[in-house]
Amino acid sequence: FLERAAIAELVRGQATGDGRAGVGVFARGQHWYGSAVFTGKVAGVPTTPEFDQQSGYLLRVAYNLAHDANYDLHLGVNFQQVLDVADTAAGPATAQAVRLQERPELRVSGTRLVDTGAINGDGLRALGLEAGASWKNLYGAGEWYRIDVSRSAVGAAPSTFDPSFSGWYLQGAWTLTGEHRTWSSANGGFNGVKPAKPFSPTTGGLGAWEIAARYSLLDLNDRSGAAAVTTPAGGVRGGEQKITTLGLNWYPNGFVRLLLDYQWARVARLNAAGVNIGEDVDVVSFRSQFAF
Repeated sequence: FLERAAIAELVRGQATGDGRAGVGVFARGQHWYGSAVFTGKVAGVPTTPEFDQQSGYLLRVAYNLAHDANYDLHLGVNFQQVLDVADTAAGPATAQAVRLQERPELRVSGTRLVDTGAINGDGLRALGLEAGASWKNLYGAGEWYRIDVSRSAVGAAPSTFDPSFSGWYLQGAWTLTGEHRTWSSANGGFNGVKPAKPFSPTTGGLGAWEIAARYSLLDLNDRSGAAAVTTPAGGVRGGEQKITTLGLNWYPNGFVRLLLDYQWARVARLNAAGVNIGEDVDVVSFRSQFAF
């Protein structure tokens, strides 16, 4: 697909993420993979000034449970924790907040349809479970995540409750030209499609063609209450996003791929007054991608 599932994209930007400083160790064998990484601040100048940078870590283990020339079975688990949320206040006072928000599974716009807003919090934990399998030219995978935020605000219950959020996805693909996705210990997951017969008008090679489907759910509600009712004390109305995606992919050779996706995104979200401000979005998208 053009992008990762929403929950996977959201979670990877918490303790880890692109451009965040870190130091880690990685190990692998023929059928297993493990990693442990300690992380710090995002490189460069942050949009909001930080006077005490974030720190966190990520642990991941993946195992190729069954392997043959025609099939692979993958299981994995990962856990990450933000140990100390970045402090955005100068002086002795502290201002630490966690905000979970995510775009639809298309990152050409900055619009986030689900958003918890700022939650006063001094930590975050996320647990993820992974599973996947390939058999001949069929492939399927899925992940489930739970995110727990540690509130730092002191107040009367239930405003002191620590909110929890979750999400999952299931995806599958069928390579029409017969190529098989193999498991790799280099990253503890499945490799991409490599055409058996690269596209060539002279030899008649078609490259590799693939159809794919995915369903994902991201739930950023916690004790959200009913419609037409103001937000309960301590409740979070970040919204629930469900996306169904169909894809058609062409890999002319091992360096180029063309992807065409159709997305149905359905968002249900209540505002503070209990009015539904969710949206329904239908998107057609195309990407050409080159590896070098």
